[in-house]
Amino acid sequence: MKVMLLDENVKSADALRYLLKQNTAVSELDYSDKPAVLLQSYQRSPAELVFIRLGNTSFNGLKTAKQLLKIDARAKVVFISHSRNYALYAFEAGAVDYLLEPLDERKLRETLNRCFTQLELSI
Repeated sequence: MKVMLLDENVKSADALRYLLKQNTAVSELDYSDKPAVLLQSYQRSPAELVFIRLGNTSFNGLKTAKQLLKIDARAKVVFISHSRNYALYAFEAGAVDYLLEPLDERKLRETLNRCFTQLELSI
C-alpha cells in the first residue's frame, strides 16, 4: 500500500515515517514538506492513504486536503496535530481519522487497520 505524508516538521515526519515503515502493509512511502509537490505526486501516482499535519506555519493542511479531495474524491486523508482544536474542521474536510501527537503506536495501527479494511486489504 502506498502512503504519502505532508509535514513541514522534519523531526515529526521522521518519527511517523519510522512507525509506518514498521508496518508490512506499507509498501511505498512518499514524503513532502510542500503541498504542491504532494498534489503533483498524487496526480502522477495516487496513494491509498495520505497523512497531513495540521498547524504548519508554511501551509494550510485543511486547504491542501480539500485540494486533494477535488483531485480524487476517494482519497483517504488522516490528519495529525498537537491540538484537538482542528478535529471538527478535519472531519468536515473529509478526514478518515485524526491523530494527536505524541503519536500512540496502537492508535496508529488501529487507524491503518481501519483504512486497510476500507480498502478491502488485510494487514
